[in-house]
Amino acid sequence: MVYQSPAAPKAHALTTDALQRLVVLLSSDNRSVAEVAARVLARGCETPEQKLAVADVGGLGGLLRLMSTEELPRREAAVDALATLTSGSNDISRRVADSAGVTAQLLPLLKSPSAPVRFLAACCLTNLAPAMPSSSAQPSQSAEDIRRAVLPVLAKLLAEPEVREEVPHVLSRLLANNKELQAAAADADAVSKLAGFLRREDCSQRLKEGTLHALSTLCADREASRRLLVDAEVVGAIVRALDDTSPQVRLSACACVRSLSRSAKSLRASMVDQDVAAPLFRCLSDADREVRVIASATLCNLVLDFSPVKQAMLSAGCLPALVDLTSSPDAELRLNAVWALQNLVYTASAEVRSAVCSALSWRAVVDLTNDMQTDVQERALNMLRNQCANILDKDDPKKLVQQLLQWSCGELFGLLISRVDAAASHPVSHRVHALYALCNIAGAGEEDSRDGMLAAGLSPHLGRLLREGSEDVRLAAVWTVINLTSAGEARPGAAKRVAALREACVSAMLANLSQRSEELGIDLRERVKTALDNFVAHDMFTE
Repeated sequence: MVYQSPAAPKAHALTTDALQRLVVLLSSDNRSVAEVAARVLARGCETPEQKLAVADVGGLGGLLRLMSTEELPRREAAVDALATLTSGSNDISRRVADSAGVTAQLLPLLKSPSAPVRFLAACCLTNLAPAMPSSSAQPSQSAEDIRRAVLPVLAKLLAEPEVREEVPHVLSRLLANNKELQAAAADADAVSKLAGFLRREDCSQRLKEGTLHALSTLCADREASRRLLVDAEVVGAIVRALDDTSPQVRLSACACVRSLSRSAKSLRASMVDQDVAAPLFRCLSDADREVRVIASATLCNLVLDFSPVKQAMLSAGCLPALVDLTSSPDAELRLNAVWALQNLVYTASAEVRSAVCSALSWRAVVDLTNDMQTDVQERALNMLRNQCANILDKDDPKKLVQQLLQWSCGELFGLLISRVDAAASHPVSHRVHALYALCNIAGAGEEDSRDGMLAAGLSPHLGRLLREGSEDVRLAAVWTVINLTSAGEARPGAAKRVAALREACVSAMLANLSQRSEELGIDLRERVKTALDNFVAHDMFTE
């Protein structure tokens, strides 16, 4: 049969007229003809248009009737076709799931002595589960009941050579967004079984793709599964798959590395040991757009609070590639790139912070803060916030602040103050990031930095934000006031700033908040007290 061949021209061979004829043949008295018709539908209906065409001409009813026959070959052919038609189609899955008795016909097939039949039934039920009710009074009729019935079958089918290549793909769909089922799969030794495929020299690209995808799903939200995967000693094989010739394998490998990148530091170290930075860097310029998206998202996690990866990224040349992506016309790539830069400078050394300033022009930063996507704007503001936050003991904070001000060509305060303006329509999170950026500069910089932000017009905005802002905005504003008004030998201009803030009614707003302290969160309440103490201390000193 030509449609049994992987080389068959599936996407365009079957016209609407041909599909109608095949549906008619499903009801043929000739058993072989009906079986062959179902097999052709299983192999020749891969596009959404073809699937809907089959459903619209009564194909689903014909396949369901064929599945109810006693002859195993015809039942298997019907399930094969239904598995194909329901794959990736919510509409068809709902139509099939609404058919009376369909699960009652499929569930017994999970116990068939034939591995292919068990697999096809598991595949079909996996596709139908999202269309099933979340709960049901009837046994084995809810989505969760179906999934729990299918999971052990798929876990055992990983050992069946006839279907092994396709099982991980179905397993990944079954486990998606279901933490309880992912835990159950790990308990069924799925992580170890899948990892074993990556150690085999005869692992095909199709099996490798499915295995990596299934592992990424298993490890996406579960630290215990990530530990199992690292302990299986296949991280090197996962990293090598980033350079595979198949874009599907590279995509799945990126997804797997992304899941591992959510791990604790001790687990992420295993990827540094395998030099993950270099192949991940190459994925940033991959010809496949999805690979670039997942690779850039993976870097967001890897560079957060983990200095070995930050240094490895710089050595691998990832920084220029990320900067290039910040100007990509693809909004998702821009977001991931700025997010990675935001995380890169977080708790970074002065060398890393300086490298980002050198690679990313100030004009590019301004463009990002005005991006059409508000998420991109927020990450750009958070990057500015992180540039002067959590500075390492060995680094000079004043020098870093001065570098940031020079980088912005004197425009930094104006940009940040424009984002804290309560009269503007900026999201609350943007105001919070801009305020903490100002707060960090006020805390780490020289006197001219603190005086400079007041000269740029910050004072009246602080008063208004303390009066009208949300809890988060008020807290950020109060912290900024504290850093502007704290006295000391290195802060001779504090008195002048206190006077300017008092004139802008900042101290009055703080006093008002203090009188309503029972309405405030404990953190804001304590910070308000500290800020008022700074004003009182100044009054006592001047008297």
